[in-house]
Parts: sequence; structure tokens; C-alpha cells
Amino acid sequence: MTITKTSARGLAEQAESALQAVAERNGLTVKYKGGSYTGTTFTPKFEFATADSAAVGFARDATFIGLTPEDFGKEVKVEGRIIKIVGINLRASRYPVLVEDRDGKVYKYNEGAILKVLGR
Repeated sequence: MTITKTSARGLAEQAESALQAVAERNGLTVKYKGGSYTGTTFTPKFEFATADSAAVGFARDATFIGLTPEDFGKEVKVEGRIIKIVGINLRASRYPVLVEDRDGKVYKYNEGAILKVLGR
């Protein structure tokens, strides 16, 4: 068998599902964070985190861009879509706000656009 991009992605999904039970037993979440592959090897990267780690990081960084810790998880309507505020990446100077749509896909937004729909 040769490992391709498609087979590596499939292996990662299966491994993430298997690791979910381990994470839950320990009060954690697990998320696939990429990896590398050659034709014969696949090295995935998984992140285990406490369930509230995203909220803690958001609360720590929110005030730097004009948001409040209470904005974490808020749903807002932007460009006709309902999105939920799920994180901040302060290293991204142009689009530091991370939002998730109803399909679970995460997007980057400018803080000005988010602040505008929040009425600030």
C-alpha cells in the first residue's frame, strides 16, 4: 500500500475517532492538527486540550482587539451568514478573529467587521 494524501486524511479521521474515547475519559478534547506523509509513512499530529482551553485563551486575548470575554461563543450574522465567535489569533494582524459557521468550518475575520455587528 502507498500512502497518499487521501489515505492519510482517512487514517487521521479514524485515529481521531479512536482517540476521542481516550480524551473523554480524561476530561479532554482531541483535534487533528495536520501531519506529514511520504509514500510509506504517515506522521499525524493530534492536540489534546482541556475543554475550556479555548475560552481561557479567548478571555486572555479579547481585550487586545476590543472584544470582551463574554463574546466567546456569541452567534452573529455577517454577510447573511450566522457565525459563532470561537477564538482569537493575535499573530494575525489583519484577520485575528476566528469564527465557525454552522457546518463547523472555521474562518478568519477582521475585528472591525465583528465589532460592527456587535454594535461597538
